[in-house]
Amino acid sequence: MSLQDSSGSIWSAPTANRCQFETNQLPHSRNNRSAAAQRNGAIKEMKSKIIAFAAAAALAFGAVGPAEAQSQTVQVQFQPGTTGAAYAGRLGSGEAIRYVLNAREGQFMSVSVLTAAPFTNYILYAPDGSIMHESTQAGFAYYGQLWQSGDHAVEVFYNGDAGTFANFDVAFAISALVGAPPAPDMAGVNERACLDAVSGQTGNTVTVLRTEFSEANTLVMIGVGPQLAPWRCLVSGGIVAEVMFAGDEGAM
Repeated sequence: MSLQDSSGSIWSAPTANRCQFETNQLPHSRNNRSAAAQRNGAIKEMKSKIIAFAAAAALAFGAVGPAEAQSQTVQVQFQPGTTGAAYAGRLGSGEAIRYVLNAREGQFMSVSVLTAAPFTNYILYAPDGSIMHESTQAGFAYYGQLWQSGDHAVEVFYNGDAGTFANFDVAFAISALVGAPPAPDMAGVNERACLDAVSGQTGNTVTVLRTEFSEANTLVMIGVGPQLAPWRCLVSGGIVAEVMFAGDEGAM
């Protein structure tokens, strides 16, 4: 296939690896140099267009996803004597955080992701890399029994508009004994109860700093205001037993 441009040059592509040019013979060397310069300029322009097209195609077909390019990894740690943990995170558009936690086959796991930002989702991966739970919108908890032993991953990602951010809280709970399920989404229920209690008492903005689970009351640490002043909340089954300031009294 050949195309002729306005300068009289003929473009043909006999192979996929090179471009061939056929031009009308010019009687003078000056004209030959001019034609060569035109061809070189055309080659550079075509290369630029090919590179731009290839980059656009790679993004369009998911060759390099934004979440893959800007993913963080957090190793989930449970405090001694507890069966759960909670973390606070922040994501920009196209970013993701992968939380990795070790669990055994037959145990039950619950995952809760809370945020006010739409377009925040999470996916669960089994130790062999297969998807054990499809993309789920934040606010909907996962609860189920595990069928493999090893590192399980929970990837939280945000696909909001460019320049926007999502602040979120994620909580994990795993049964201490195989076959003994934890209460589904109880982490989210307890945290929401503490957030409401501390907000009502302080009249300020609040966020979850961390959560420690136990068989009795669950401890939820709340950060208050821009400085994240620490407050301690004891809660069980969504019922708050105690709320108190946990920092320096002079800083209140």
